[in-house]
Amino acid sequence: MNNQLISTIADFTARVLGVTTIEELLIHVQDFIDSNFNTIQTAIYLYSASENKLRMYHTKGFNDEEVRVAEETALERHPGWVFKTGEILYIPDSLKSDFPQLRIVTKRTRAGSRLFIPVRNDREIIGVFGIVSPEIDAFDKSNIDLLTFLANVAGTAFSKLRESAKKKEYEDKLLLHDRALFYINNGVVITDAQKRDYPMVYVNKAFERITGYSESEVLGKNCRFLQGRERNQPGIEKLRNALKNGEECSLVLKNFRKDGTLFWNELTVTPIFSESGTLTNYIGIQNDITAKVLYEQHLRDITTRVGTIISSLHSGILVEDEYRRVVLTNEEFMKMFGVPGIPQELVGMDCAAAAEGLKFLFMDPPGFIKRIDEILSHRKAVISEEIWLADGRILARDYIPVFIQENYRGHLWQYRDITDTVKSQTLIEASEKKYRQIIENASDLIFTLDEAYNFVFINPSAKHTFAYSDDFYQSVSFTGLLEPETRIMFDEKISELVNGGAEKINFEIQIKTNAHSMIWLAINA
Repeated sequence: MNNQLISTIADFTARVLGVTTIEELLIHVQDFIDSNFNTIQTAIYLYSASENKLRMYHTKGFNDEEVRVAEETALERHPGWVFKTGEILYIPDSLKSDFPQLRIVTKRTRAGSRLFIPVRNDREIIGVFGIVSPEIDAFDKSNIDLLTFLANVAGTAFSKLRESAKKKEYEDKLLLHDRALFYINNGVVITDAQKRDYPMVYVNKAFERITGYSESEVLGKNCRFLQGRERNQPGIEKLRNALKNGEECSLVLKNFRKDGTLFWNELTVTPIFSESGTLTNYIGIQNDITAKVLYEQHLRDITTRVGTIISSLHSGILVEDEYRRVVLTNEEFMKMFGVPGIPQELVGMDCAAAAEGLKFLFMDPPGFIKRIDEILSHRKAVISEEIWLADGRILARDYIPVFIQENYRGHLWQYRDITDTVKSQTLIEASEKKYRQIIENASDLIFTLDEAYNFVFINPSAKHTFAYSDDFYQSVSFTGLLEPETRIMFDEKISELVNGGAEKINFEIQIKTNAHSMIWLAINA
């Protein structure tokens, strides 16, 4: 080997081992081959374990389709044989090869000899280096030794670059994770599970913001100091058992900030294990749910007050959510429909199923269910709708849909027993009808006046006697039928009746008829 070649190899080795990218490495390899050998095709195959393929990282003399086919079949052809056996494959004359397919390709590419060398790093075979020369028997032993050296140097450099890339990717991920922990809104705590009392070894900025403590004030301490004097909370024992058994757990704790103010901490603790299965750390995720807890307490207070009011009402109340589950009811509702138990036992019950069970209490069971479905589909208030029960009772039903910020959240049903009211009204209407018939058929002149003496009612006998049209009585008061002096006397008599405390008064007056005649009336007011 001459001095120039030695210098070239040394220069190549130095450049290859100093590259920072795989692309730069492949360029140096190709430059070295082109400078020292006559080739028409070169390829560097590198093994991809995830795909179980020999991928062509660098090629010369291949089009895209040839690269695709070569990669798909590489493990079944001569590159695969070299990769699996670790032996060099040299074919001095491709036309005399034992591979029939190779002889066909050789005729098309004018290939003379082929050489396939395993590419190694310090530990293993990582790929195959393939070279095709147009010359027959183009590579002697020294050439093969040189190219083997070249392949090994390139393999070592490639492995280092790949490891460096993996390390960089891992470091980037760690940096990303660290940034994510830094900026996340939840408090993050990492404790050392291999030390006594699980001291904190990491807290993020959100932890400092939520608790008011700085990192330097808490590292090395156990998190329990945040509990203040509240050391016997219901979730503490659950947390202790999870830490003892290396298990995950979630709970809500009362914690206290540095300034002493209370906050509610929704805490999730997760164990971290090493690759060997050793418990190394616990990671705790804090979520400050103080606003949520206070809001829920406020809702419970409101619900308690509303429930107290509803329970004292004399009408049956049923409140359902948007899924038709019972939210609230009262004893009057249960009594009204014969439901056993106490109102609290109905909470969460499926109202649709319950309605099916109660429908036979109504005079029209199918109609009862159908009407409920209609009301619910329209989601518009329905007030004082009468429904009849099979036992003769009559109920007035109200439906009030509940919307919160334009979102439907359920509805309220109110039932009132109006049986006595309806029956009384029916009797009143019947009595009124009876007496109206008597009055209308009476031969006496009967009429009623309001405070301004306008006609409110006038029976047929009076209309016939006065001989005016129906429209006349809508526009003229009774005093319009009287002479001025008679009108004064009428006012005095009515004032005597209203202000004097008498139950009735009798007097006679003269009025004008439409027949242009004057008639005398004996008034019984």
